[in-house]
Amino acid sequence: MISQKRLVELKTSVLSKQDRRSWRKKNRKALLIAGLCLLVFSIISGVIGYPALTGRYREDMTQAQTGAQKLKEGIALLRTLPARPFDTRAVSTAQRDFGDAFTIFSRLSDDLNRVPDVLTLAPGVGARLSAAKHLLPLALDAAQAGLAGCMVISSLAGRLQNPLNKNAGLSMSGMAGLGRNLQVIKTALNEAIGQLSQVQPADLQLEPGLGKMIGEFRAYIPLIQQGIGQVTSLLTVMPELLGIGTPANYLIEILDSTELRPGGGFIGNYGIVTLAGGQITSVKVTDTYLLDYTYDRTHFIRRPYGWFTLAYKSGWGLRDSNLDADFPTSARNGEMLYKQEGGTFPLSGVIAITPALIEQILTLTGPVAVPEYHEKVTAQNLVDRIHYYQSIEASQGDAVPSADGNSSVRKHFTALLGQYVLARVRNLPVSLLPKLVGILINSLYTKDVQLYFNAVPAEKVLQSYAVDDAVTKLAGDGIFVVDANLAQDKANRFLFTTVNDQVTINPQGTAFHRTVISFSWTKAGLTEQDFLGTTRYKSYVRVYVPAGGVLYTRSGWNGPYDRGIASGRAFWGGYFLLNYPLTGSITLTWSDTGSVLKDGRGWHYVYSMQRQAGALEAMNLQVTLPSCAAIYSASAGVTVDSKRQAHITQVLSRDTNVNIDYTCPV
Repeated sequence: MISQKRLVELKTSVLSKQDRRSWRKKNRKALLIAGLCLLVFSIISGVIGYPALTGRYREDMTQAQTGAQKLKEGIALLRTLPARPFDTRAVSTAQRDFGDAFTIFSRLSDDLNRVPDVLTLAPGVGARLSAAKHLLPLALDAAQAGLAGCMVISSLAGRLQNPLNKNAGLSMSGMAGLGRNLQVIKTALNEAIGQLSQVQPADLQLEPGLGKMIGEFRAYIPLIQQGIGQVTSLLTVMPELLGIGTPANYLIEILDSTELRPGGGFIGNYGIVTLAGGQITSVKVTDTYLLDYTYDRTHFIRRPYGWFTLAYKSGWGLRDSNLDADFPTSARNGEMLYKQEGGTFPLSGVIAITPALIEQILTLTGPVAVPEYHEKVTAQNLVDRIHYYQSIEASQGDAVPSADGNSSVRKHFTALLGQYVLARVRNLPVSLLPKLVGILINSLYTKDVQLYFNAVPAEKVLQSYAVDDAVTKLAGDGIFVVDANLAQDKANRFLFTTVNDQVTINPQGTAFHRTVISFSWTKAGLTEQDFLGTTRYKSYVRVYVPAGGVLYTRSGWNGPYDRGIASGRAFWGGYFLLNYPLTGSITLTWSDTGSVLKDGRGWHYVYSMQRQAGALEAMNLQVTLPSCAAIYSASAGVTVDSKRQAHITQVLSRDTNVNIDYTCPV
């Protein structure tokens, strides 16, 4: 007898193939339905479950806004640092802002990672979740880069904010730490650039102002990358520059701007500044004549500047090494002459300073006593006191050493004053150090401090900030007037130069100039004693213009004239005579083709006027455009008088660039 179980098995075994196929099809359908049910269940569960977390969602959004604000504040503080790089309070605040932002964004990232990606499809919150997932990694990278940047700046500021403090300084291990932080910045920046490609236009609707912030970040990327590249190159030579491991020596030139030279003034005194770990360990200032005259007794160095008429008998020496308006060239000449005349220190570069810098420092230190001469020197009487003692001790001769051997007898007062000023600066209160740093940075732009580094990466950094004081190659139009005192007097503190340049531009973009260089005296009733020499001013005046400049007429110069190309620019030069108290001028008419650039937006006129270090100068530029022109934009300081006329008048305290944009339909 067959059991019931066996009967069922037999029935099953005799099912047709068609029935079996039908059965499998039904099972696959059931599995698919079951799978879809599970998927729908997951979505529904997420959508239903996430609103249960609405409190956390709102909290996260509030935190995201706080983090974004912290990030903005940190970036804003970093942007102020170029003007005050040793403002430790600003750096500390920025570092705290970036740290807070990084903490907030890290917590938000953890929260978002727990939310299923499928929720980005949900209505309402989905778009915000998607935007957050794209933007948070970018925000994290930015915060991390900001933190590392603050650590670099803080380390440098803490060590170098007072270079006269021997107890601070950088070491090779400190340099290695800077290198590691710099690598963190580079990595974070590269990751941030990668994250930018993931940001969608819709993501920028997450927060008001986000689009503008992202746009600014994109625009700054090339500058940031350039800066990181410069710092990376600079780190390789910083031990050489700052004397880390082996002391670094710089030739310091103290310029007398009352006797003007192309590089800023007659070099009456020079010295060697030694740095170790970024800190100044010693400064010795002495008289250039002790070096030059000792060498001149047995040697003669022929100068390459034929217009300079004061070196025929004694030859070329360090005192007149800055006869080139291009400071890097003059600095290299100074190093060459120092070594050739017997200087023994290996040099890392050159520092030139004018009396204006010392006057500003005296406003911080207050009066400085020179007890050996029973004198108190202030910012107001600095130049007069130096000249007074040089004058009354001139009979001792320029090459007679003082009793202490630190200078000549004639320059002994100056040498002592330098020591006392340096001692006062070393003991400045910490509260005044930011002001001192501010003075030094501003002086780089006014050319009261000029720097030259033998290390190429460091010199390129100066170039990038336009403080290398080279004769610039022009992208457009411009002028650079350079005066060299050949009267051997101290007239330039009373002599004011005004460059009046009337420019007319034709429809083809050629600029026609009528340039009047006027010389006038700032005081009445002066005598030969005030000038410490003759009241008949004689100088060599050279005018640098664009390389394609064409000269038509000139007047006011005394022959012989010269002309040529130097530093990528054309120049015209000649001798100029002026008797006190008369006024005088040099007038040039000339043109330059291609001074105005044209693109899809219209025409763009760029005019650059360089300032000569140590000179008292003003500029008065008047521009007249073609009759078809209509000015639509002009740089700060420019007064737009009409659709086709503009002008700028100002004392020239630094290099000045003028931009005038206009349309000219023809």
